[in-house]
Amino acid sequence: MIKLPQLEDGYTRIANGLLEAMSLYPFTGGEIRTLLVILRSTYGYNRKVLNISLAQLSKKTNLTRRHIANILKSLRESSVIVVTKSGNKNVLGINKEYTQWKLWISGWSETLDFTTQMNGTSPK
Repeated sequence: MIKLPQLEDGYTRIANGLLEAMSLYPFTGGEIRTLLVILRSTYGYNRKVLNISLAQLSKKTNLTRRHIANILKSLRESSVIVVTKSGNKNVLGINKEYTQWKLWISGWSETLDFTTQMNGTSPK
């Protein structure tokens, strides 16, 4: 029998503003799957960065290593994640300054400002 998820078994704390920004940003399916693994593996363990290989990301997302490499490149170029190298592994972290994400710069920030006002939360 499969055990249903319980908070007692662990959970990932994420700021509401960051989660709302992610829900508005038009990520591809592969990008969101990769980001979820990064979030779970960093914030889920109270860390800011993740040291992981393409093969490990591939296994956790069920995407090919080639696809993961392209996704990481896209997310890095869009300033959504920060990537550095440590040997043959990538050190990944979420750029939580989501107003720096490339799409926000081109006009999406107005949508986020509206959402922020509706929720009464601060964007930072």
